[in-house]
Amino acid sequence: MIDGIYMHHLIHAAEPLFMGGRVEKIYHPEEKLLVFKIKGAGKEYPRLLISLDPSFCTVHPGTLNPDNPDQPSTFCMILRKHLEGGEVVSIRQQGYERLVDIAIESYNDLGIKTRKVLHLELMGKYSNVILEEDGHILDALYKYPIGINGFREVLPKRVYTAPPTNMQRSPDDLTGAELAALLPEEPALSLRAFLQSHLQGFSKKSLQSILDQCGAGERTIEGLDSQRLEELLSCIRKLASNPPLPPSELLAETDRSFSSWYLSQRMQHGKSRLMQAALRQSRKLRKKEGIYLQKVREAETGEDLRIKGEILSANLYRLKGNLPEVTLENYYLPEHPPLRIPLEEAYSPAVNVRRYFKRYHKIMEGKKQSEKLLAELQGEIEYLDSVMNSIEQATLKEDLQEIQTELENQGLLKTRQGKRKKEPPLNILKIELPDEAVLLIGKNNRQNDRITFKEASGNDYWFHVKEGPGAHVLLKNAGREPDEELLRLAGRMALRYSGREAAGGLVDYTQKKHVRRHPSGLPGKALYTDFKTMNIEGEG
Repeated sequence: MIDGIYMHHLIHAAEPLFMGGRVEKIYHPEEKLLVFKIKGAGKEYPRLLISLDPSFCTVHPGTLNPDNPDQPSTFCMILRKHLEGGEVVSIRQQGYERLVDIAIESYNDLGIKTRKVLHLELMGKYSNVILEEDGHILDALYKYPIGINGFREVLPKRVYTAPPTNMQRSPDDLTGAELAALLPEEPALSLRAFLQSHLQGFSKKSLQSILDQCGAGERTIEGLDSQRLEELLSCIRKLASNPPLPPSELLAETDRSFSSWYLSQRMQHGKSRLMQAALRQSRKLRKKEGIYLQKVREAETGEDLRIKGEILSANLYRLKGNLPEVTLENYYLPEHPPLRIPLEEAYSPAVNVRRYFKRYHKIMEGKKQSEKLLAELQGEIEYLDSVMNSIEQATLKEDLQEIQTELENQGLLKTRQGKRKKEPPLNILKIELPDEAVLLIGKNNRQNDRITFKEASGNDYWFHVKEGPGAHVLLKNAGREPDEELLRLAGRMALRYSGREAAGGLVDYTQKKHVRRHPSGLPGKALYTDFKTMNIEGEG
């Protein structure tokens, strides 16, 4: 996380870029991210990014241009109303705290110049953005009535008060004598822990690094006096005043780090959302699967009913009147042991025979239907397994978007609001090989479907991991028979993009003319015959 010292250097490097610039547009792409497009900031960093995410709280010039929602948030609309068209007149940090105030001047509806301040409180899970004018809050991203957060009220029309800062002070205006007066009677307390509780702006890592450079990295507070503390403060001030990188490099590194972190977070968030949708449906189907399996197991009692019905039928001539039960020889077993057969005393033996056979046929018909539904259900479960495998293997935003479209088409995700944009071409991986050979690799079911049933010719070779979900790989070899090396390369790609390369495994391959669509019609599902199997060793 960016600490106050790093933010101090970041603000000084960014200030010249935005001072005097006009707020052209404000976006709120995510709950904890605000993007200000500043006219006059230059082409290199046209946007000011404000992140309140506890994992990466920052305000810095950036190049990231995230997707925006179709409908802006209420807070975004209020910011647009008050700040768009305004001029940035100051960007100021409060000491070394992660509190940054951005003052913007604009004209109101009456043509009067007003000055509004955007207070950025970048304090981890307590972060907030508050818009203030003349000391009163206009709006805040997070609103708190008094007592909710324990120390202040954050509501429109209330007086703005800065958050508490734990009485920490800047090392620039703290003396060794003042620090010595704060020493506790705990000689074993580490110097780093003591200083961090009283100095603004330092993370544990940055303060430890500075103390290491000052030669006091492992020291405790034992034996410290005002003179030694003044020497330490002087060393800390000197090192803290030196930016970790030149201004241009600092901006570039921060922008690169944040963009990398943000894109990684978006991928993980996207994967998690799609995985939850697939898992939710998979759990429903597996619950149904258990019910059908139970019905199939119960059908095993059907044979017992049939045997009893046939033995009764064969012995009707021996049975006189209505009986509660009979014991007859079981001629289905050696030595014909006696078999007790319960009867409904209200019915004649002949009617009891019919009732046994009726129950038998009912159970067997139920078993037949359950087995049919079970086969369909297991096909859907296999399909969802392939979707989840694609989600796990996805490394690009475009791949996740394709999987999202697939889940929407299958009714497993709600269709995105707003007018649907024209779907871009599928992001199929294409590897060109010597002698005009080409490998096409599907990384999700929509790509698999396109490769297998749109791009393939009858004599192309088709590869898939054996008995499991995974990528379809197509080898187009310009009409020539592929050699062993080429076949194994394609097989390894099938393992790699199915997440199994490290462990190795079996890969089936056949010509496309032996591959056909699965009767379920689900994307990416196929049946194949006339195949061979190769064993590819893992890379571990």
